[in-house]
Amino acid sequence: MRYWIDTDPGLDDALAILLAVREVGESLVGLSSVHGNGEEPLMADNLVRVLATYDLVGLCPAGWSPSIARGARGPLGGGKPQRGEAYHGEACLGGLPWQATPEWTARIAPAAAALAIVEAARQSSDLHLVCLGPLTNVALAVALEPDLPRLV
Repeated sequence: MRYWIDTDPGLDDALAILLAVREVGESLVGLSSVHGNGEEPLMADNLVRVLATYDLVGLCPAGWSPSIARGARGPLGGGKPQRGEAYHGEACLGGLPWQATPEWTARIAPAAAALAIVEAARQSSDLHLVCLGPLTNVALAVALEPDLPRLV
């Protein structure tokens, strides 16, 4: 089986990502950011910082190179996401020393998360979509590929 995680990385999602990386390793083929604990640019930055930090301390499989995609900046109905600092701390990652690296930042795909999810589902007959944040990217992916529920 292969896995794709769609996430709005706060401390809770950072732990879930660590557990996934340690449990399924290279079968985690992609991750995407979505608004939720904050606006998407911060969530994309958090995702890269979390993955880079895990890699720097040796928690990722050697040579692991998952797809990373940026997703929806806000809810489909408009408005701004609520900020999660009140319960997740500074930058929604507890103010811990998460470290982005140029190598991980460069891995962010130019394609939007919805498209990346659809492409991954079309390429893998056993893809499992794990949604840890708002389902906006999934809704957009279903709009692009109405058969997505059958593909994952």
